[in-house]
Amino acid sequence: MGQMKTILYRYLFREITTTFFFSFVVVTLVIFMGKVLQLAELVFVNGVSLRNILRLFLYLTPSFCLVTIPMSFLLAVLLTFARLSADNEITAMKSGGMSLYGLLPPVLGAACIAYALTAYVTAYALPWGQSSFRKLMFDFLDTTQTLNIKEGVFNDQFPGLIIYTEHFNPQDSGMAGIIIHDSREGQEQSTIFAREGVIRRDPEQRSVRLHLSDGSIHHIMPHLGYRLISFSSYDIVINFTKPVAPTIFDERYMNFNELRASLNIPLARKIRQDVLNEYHRRVALPFASFGFALLGVALGIQNRRSGRSGGFALSISILLVYYVLLSLGTNLSSRQSIPSWLAIWFPNLLFTTLGLWLFWMSAQERHSTLLERGGRLLHEIRGRFTPGRKRA
Repeated sequence: MGQMKTILYRYLFREITTTFFFSFVVVTLVIFMGKVLQLAELVFVNGVSLRNILRLFLYLTPSFCLVTIPMSFLLAVLLTFARLSADNEITAMKSGGMSLYGLLPPVLGAACIAYALTAYVTAYALPWGQSSFRKLMFDFLDTTQTLNIKEGVFNDQFPGLIIYTEHFNPQDSGMAGIIIHDSREGQEQSTIFAREGVIRRDPEQRSVRLHLSDGSIHHIMPHLGYRLISFSSYDIVINFTKPVAPTIFDERYMNFNELRASLNIPLARKIRQDVLNEYHRRVALPFASFGFALLGVALGIQNRRSGRSGGFALSISILLVYYVLLSLGTNLSSRQSIPSWLAIWFPNLLFTTLGLWLFWMSAQERHSTLLERGGRLLHEIRGRFTPGRKRA
């Protein structure tokens, strides 16, 4: 019996990990394809080399993995147990004396791997990728030979500035009908209107200068109110030799050790709350793998007829609800409406509790009425959009 259990565990672990790897590659490529068109402009318009484009993709990969790892793991467990149930292998295992609880060790083992991967991404790979991506984009702005401003749209390629112009001449970089929103000073933001202007690059000073003529500055200052300044000539200088804004307390670019150290020094209340939210988020996200493991087993067994497309749609729906709850909790915590730990950990607690309940229902061979209705609804939706299928 012990040898059979070992063989069975290896079989389940191999099925889950193989499906996970395949799902991870497919989902990551799909997300990459959505970014290809955005980054293609850097190649064809700004002349960025293919090598640097590949570096950009590398730096973006950790942010993709925050979605693709949990989604691929949930999809792998769900599809594996749906197939085992559809092929009556679950029934055969139960006939051999193996309960559903006995099938958990390989699933939890795979969940530990997903946890470790996600924990590494959130703690180290994500801040490294975001910092490297931003630095490389700054280098592109600094070394690009041409300045490309599109007419009639809001251009945001310059950090802290959003530029709108009715007319742009690429030959002399002249502009007309200009609106600029300047948020480089944090809370002290301003909106600038100018009749015309010109944009110039200074390679020696590593800066870009926007020379504006005949306009006005609408400046909003906290606690001081609104101020209007008219000008006949005004220059905006963007210097790339130093960061546009201080980033020492920008929690998005901190690794896990820096976040933890920041909580031990005096900070403004808003900054401290943002750092605390990011700290809890980095810890909580990897633990979602264990709740998804229980959900995947239960949903796979109880929705075995939904197929791969149904499992993919169900995985997306679960992840969408999870990240919506996480975003909502983060916003409420930022307003100090609820404690950070409760706001960030609530999705994990909810999905883990739901997974335990559904797993218990499956172990007792009882079916959830809500899941059955959801499965029938999904089946009807797929039938309506399936080509050549007649409606009943």
